[in-house]
Amino acid sequence: MEIICKNVTYHNPFSEYHDDILDVTYTFQSKYIYGVIGTSGSGKTTLLELLADMKVPSSGLIQIKTTKAKQRNIGYLRQNLNHQFIGITVEEELKYTLEAFSYRIKEIDKRIKEVLMMVGLNENYLKRKIDSLSHGEKRKLGIASILVYNPKILLLDEPTLGLSPQDKKDFIRLIKRLKNNYHKLIIIAGHDVEFIHAVCDQICVLEQGSIFLEGNKYDVFSQEEQLKKIQVRVPQMIAFSNLVYKKTKIKMGYRDEMNDLIKDVYRYVK
Repeated sequence: MEIICKNVTYHNPFSEYHDDILDVTYTFQSKYIYGVIGTSGSGKTTLLELLADMKVPSSGLIQIKTTKAKQRNIGYLRQNLNHQFIGITVEEELKYTLEAFSYRIKEIDKRIKEVLMMVGLNENYLKRKIDSLSHGEKRKLGIASILVYNPKILLLDEPTLGLSPQDKKDFIRLIKRLKNNYHKLIIIAGHDVEFIHAVCDQICVLEQGSIFLEGNKYDVFSQEEQLKKIQVRVPQMIAFSNLVYKKTKIKMGYRDEMNDLIKDVYRYVK
């Protein structure tokens, strides 16, 4: 399963000055989790909207290769949750989606409870009005609202906004399980480079609508000076490893977990 973008451009009809996406050629494959990063206005959300078929490219081609019917291919979590929900209560929101995809009635309640547990909520939330939820709870519901119909492709725009540190850890485990156990193609756009470093395999850096850097996360984040030029910071662990190398010429490599990095530091000091 993959998404192929060939020379994709998008011109904002309300702007006379620039394209939001300029000449994007890239292939997303299901064996990786992708992070799309860049400063505000670099084109992250526009790219996801193009992939979600919510916007039509001005030119170029987006080809989605999967076995499912197109309408169930993609789950898209919006950055602005005010545009995400249709129902009044949590139960209504999740039922609406399943009924729209013709799930059998006897399976709907079971599926709703399963997906709430996946995102760290429970059946006590079913009758809660969406307006009464905290921002973090709304974010979890937004994730549940796309997981509930089991799409093969997940497009997540700033998915960690409003989540607590523990919620983020739980979400990292969920995302990795969705890739490893269910072979989903997952693309995450956002500013939270610590989260993206922890969960993603491949990174695509956008600058003024074009691809500035791309590759595996270690290769991309190691280019700290290049990223500074476009005001994109690197994760703290990688910044620390880079600093140690500059000061001591000791190359410790890159680690996903702080405990592993501390062990490396201790080993070298010892």
